[in-house]
Amino acid sequence: MNWTDFCPTILQWCGAPLPDEDVPLPGRSLLPILEDDRPHPGGSAWEETFFSHNFHEVTNYYPYRALRGRRYKYLRNLAHRLETPLPSDLFRSRTWTAVREQGITMLGNRPRAGFEHQDREALFDMETDPTEAHNLIDRPELAGVAAAMRTRLLEFRAATRDPWLEVSFQEGEVAQFQPF
Repeated sequence: MNWTDFCPTILQWCGAPLPDEDVPLPGRSLLPILEDDRPHPGGSAWEETFFSHNFHEVTNYYPYRALRGRRYKYLRNLAHRLETPLPSDLFRSRTWTAVREQGITMLGNRPRAGFEHQDREALFDMETDPTEAHNLIDRPELAGVAAAMRTRLLEFRAATRDPWLEVSFQEGEVAQFQPF
């Protein structure tokens, strides 16, 4: 599920009509599955969700798009050449102040350098690595998983008219792209 599912859920719960089909809501109602432990297992629309990030405060502009499946999570960092900027609430926190002042190099199982300089793409096995410490994008045995998730994410971005497809076009990730 995703935040976009809340609006259609509330509308259905209240008995209100959904908006016109010409401008559909991006989410879906959760009411049909709320009491299921594992809703519609095996390839249904509930097996994955898409999400994105653009910024958190003016100091944390770091756009990415992601696809989360039941087992794997694929991330595409759209501004991967930038150092990950920190929002002031994190940068000034006691924790990050200690990280800076004490020269801490590991954030749990993840190197600080890997947090500050994100890879262009990342693939995480959420069953074996829920803290997302180990990027598996270059593992040959997961090349098919990465390729399928990359394609699904690009399709979703095109369907939702993601303006950051321009960057993907400039980087050669998509062959054709018409600005909206």
